[in-house]
Amino acid sequence: MYDGEWKEGMRWGQGVFVQTNGNCYQGGWVRDMKEGQGTFFFYDKRQRLDGEWREDVSKCGEITDFDADEDFVLPVIGLSKPSEVLMAAMEEVEKQRVEDEDRLGRTLMAVERKEGLEDREEEREDY
Repeated sequence: MYDGEWKEGMRWGQGVFVQTNGNCYQGGWVRDMKEGQGTFFFYDKRQRLDGEWREDVSKCGEITDFDADEDFVLPVIGLSKPSEVLMAAMEEVEKQRVEDEDRLGRTLMAVERKEGLEDREEEREDY
């Protein structure tokens, strides 16, 4: 799950991404890849990597181990206005649906016109 900034349909800017196994990255993104300063939490290994990322790869950084007794808290993510985000996403999907139907309708009309012209030409040839 990703919570953060988007650009051109990609993670771009600051954000938090939580993997299904609980591991988490918090930091910069460019073109859907980790970029710049960021922290990766290895929940399963109880480690944290603070580092510099380039094209989704950690280039340098510091790994810190968490003791078994120490509280290990991942950053909390959540939408600040989930209803508004959902409504905006639904409106965008509906807009795309209308555009697709309009495009399909124009294509079908063009095909029907072409078929109609072909039918008329065949009728002329029959006479």
